[in-house]
Amino acid sequence: MASSFSKNSFIYTFTTVFQKGVAFFLIPVYSIFIDPEEYGIISLILATIAILTVLFTLSFDAAIVRFYYDHKHDKEELKKKLSTLFISLGANSLFAFTFFMIAGPPLFNWVLPNVDFYPYIFLGLLILLFQPFYLLVLGFYQTTENAKAFSILSIGYFLTHLALTITFVVIFEFGGIGILTATLISAFIFSCIGLYYLREFFVITFERRFVKTVLKYTLPLIPHSLAGHLALTLDRFLLNGLLNPHATGLYYLGYQLSYPVDVISLSFNRAFVPTYFNNVELPDGKMQIRNNASLFFAVSAFGAFCLSIWGPEVFKYLIDKAYLESLTLLPIISFSFVATTIYYIHSCIFFYKKEKVYLVAVCTISANVLNLGLNLILIPYYGIHGAAYATLAAQLLLAITAIVMGKKFEKVNWPTFKYFLLFTLLFFLSLITNHVVVLDLVYSVLSKLLITFLAMMSISAILLKGPFHFLTYIQSIRPTILKK
Repeated sequence: MASSFSKNSFIYTFTTVFQKGVAFFLIPVYSIFIDPEEYGIISLILATIAILTVLFTLSFDAAIVRFYYDHKHDKEELKKKLSTLFISLGANSLFAFTFFMIAGPPLFNWVLPNVDFYPYIFLGLLILLFQPFYLLVLGFYQTTENAKAFSILSIGYFLTHLALTITFVVIFEFGGIGILTATLISAFIFSCIGLYYLREFFVITFERRFVKTVLKYTLPLIPHSLAGHLALTLDRFLLNGLLNPHATGLYYLGYQLSYPVDVISLSFNRAFVPTYFNNVELPDGKMQIRNNASLFFAVSAFGAFCLSIWGPEVFKYLIDKAYLESLTLLPIISFSFVATTIYYIHSCIFFYKKEKVYLVAVCTISANVLNLGLNLILIPYYGIHGAAYATLAAQLLLAITAIVMGKKFEKVNWPTFKYFLLFTLLFFLSLITNHVVVLDLVYSVLSKLLITFLAMMSISAILLKGPFHFLTYIQSIRPTILKK
């Protein structure tokens, strides 16, 4: 299991790091060809797409994760279930698209007061018509632990999207519309490719009873999914409403620069969830799950710390001067992703125990209420920094709520206190380091190298078996990763 977890984590991490890493080179391009105001508008459209995806998919991606394990040993039955899911997805996506085309203009005029329905929102709805199929195919590959197929499809989508974006934004100078057009074309192409490669699992059938069973599982997840996306995008909507798209653009760029931590967290989670489901009932499975979770958290926390103290030094040379204020958000947003990592670890039990899945909605809705309140209070006074601190507080509440509610029936004894101890230590250390100005470049680099090494030792001492145990662990997994 450890070998499989390390292998899949490495593949998922490589895939997403490769995509986000190459995408970083587009940040200076965006800052040159797209001003902060239009960048803010594009960020709002992308946030709207993320939220409406939940209504277009009805959380069927979560259904694949759960019900695959009920039928994985009966391929014919699995074909019927998957076919029913994809047919239901197509019907619902078409219905949702039609509804928002009819009722959308007045609705979006209220939600997005500074954004035109045509062409921005219209392109977003077209993306939503095709993208759910691509996402469901990726969900199937993740569930079956087919990390290789997942990576090939993801990287193919990314490279296509990258080429189209450069063509439309740089060559044709379409601005933000070029980004949306590239996303639409990529979503259409790779939805078709994904469905083609899964054709062996499709049969002409539709099981109404199974749809009802799936909806009983997924409908409680919809408030959770909506709340989860709102928790990550509400700040942009409020910045647009309370301030302007320019502030939204600055905030969104800072959010994008913090994505490496989110990439680490999501990549490990993709490997961690199947591992949890497969081994939580095994006699020796719980300890291995706990060890994997500790690695999960350690990498996420250390990544956030490194990005917080080294990011501003690097990114100030990559982005346009109009966006420099975005760099001050890195520590706050990066550690909000670390809080999300704690939530990922402690929320697995909710998805494993089907009758407890409703608690996920309770967690996310609670966090959203706090996020909304703090944004309304802090944004008028502190602008983009107020939005960032509201996000951090909301993600911490999300994690704490999951810990408290799952404690009664959790099967794994998580080292929760150690997680929060390291979180607090590294977060405040990153803030202090960024506020201490060292004019001499050599001394600045050397001092940050020393602080980085001390942070690594602290993680190893608190979470592993000693201050230098991380070196032993790296040596132990290196042959496995290289072999795979």
